[in-house]
Amino acid sequence: MDVLLVIIALTIVYFVLLYSSLKNTGGLKDERARRINQIAAEKTLIFLQALLLAGLMGTEAGVVDPKSIVVMTYIVAIVGYVFLRYHYSRVM
Repeated sequence: MDVLLVIIALTIVYFVLLYSSLKNTGGLKDERARRINQIAAEKTLIFLQALLLAGLMGTEAGVVDPKSIVVMTYIVAIVGYVFLRYHYSRVM
């Protein structure tokens, strides 16, 4: 139940940030918006790979619960990406 509440809350944050970033860039109509999307995706993927490696090692050692790995992967993949996209839409 706790995991479900976290996922619902993060999904709401995701949609708010996504709407704000699309409002700032005007969608994917120009080169600037495409570049922002590319940079956010690259940085999110790099961090996600490191997180998954650490999670697999922690699960194998018995230190980390597999459910927490799923939640952290969701946080980084979805909310982390849209947060970076929102950040770059304001900075660039």
